[in-house]
Amino acid sequence: MMNRGHIFIILQAVLFGISIPIVQVSVATIPVWLFTAMTFGIACIVMVPLARHVDGIKLTDIGRKNMVGILMSSLLGVVLYTLFLLYGLKYSSAVSVAVINSLTPAVTLILSFFILRESLIWQKVLAIGFAVASVLVMNVNGASSHGGNIIGLLLMILAVVCVSLFFIYAKRFSVELPPFTLTAGLFTISFIITLPIGIYQAFSFNWSVMNFSLWAQVFYYGIGAILLPYLLTYIGITQVPASFAGISMAVVPVASTLVAVLFYHTALKVTDVLALILVIISIVVSEARRKAIQTQTEVLEK
Repeated sequence: MMNRGHIFIILQAVLFGISIPIVQVSVATIPVWLFTAMTFGIACIVMVPLARHVDGIKLTDIGRKNMVGILMSSLLGVVLYTLFLLYGLKYSSAVSVAVINSLTPAVTLILSFFILRESLIWQKVLAIGFAVASVLVMNVNGASSHGGNIIGLLLMILAVVCVSLFFIYAKRFSVELPPFTLTAGLFTISFIITLPIGIYQAFSFNWSVMNFSLWAQVFYYGIGAILLPYLLTYIGITQVPASFAGISMAVVPVASTLVAVLFYHTALKVTDVLALILVIISIVVSEARRKAIQTQTEVLEK
């Protein structure tokens, strides 16, 4: 039976998937570093006072060890992942980018084996196979299918590696501080990292193009696609295996494709549907593995 942690991890993947077609429209107009700094700034403004209220902890009092941990999480799971993903969206479609995220469970399972020493039994290998197969099926038609190319693919692979390492690192680090304080620190550091180049791009950006729709997209991404997913991840990550956190990212292409088809009139091909089915199967296989372990543990305890 799924616990609250599983629900939170899946929900963050849904929120992120919904945002991909939306943010592709945004970065077509707003420079990537500027857009990133703006959205991180919004998340920071919301989370810092909220964390102070909920946890009663000042960021200046979290200690050097925790600050270093937040810095690593910021670099891997926020700054680098977001930048690679947004630049990838400039070279590939939202559907292609979302489905390439399906490599996240495969990479996370493999890295979990080497870093966390989590067992890599046949169920996990099967889950990896389904996740990779979904990406291969999605790209059967090559670059012409969704407008992607090798640059976009490489950028998204880099993004996948970064977020996979983030899931594994968060598994080790998330027990040190309350989730709200962690998230506040995460976006404070991420905002500081991206601010200098964001300011540089701001001087050459034509601000007159910023209409209500673009501003709404910036605020939505800062709250709905950045703040909430990461907060939910930190709340849920301690209650699930790191491998499940990676597997849940397979939900991203499902949510992203639905939004792209329903609101952006993207044509849905047979290969797209097959890829989404494979993604769902990979999640089921991973969850079946977790339930088996839970049942065995309960038997041993009795």
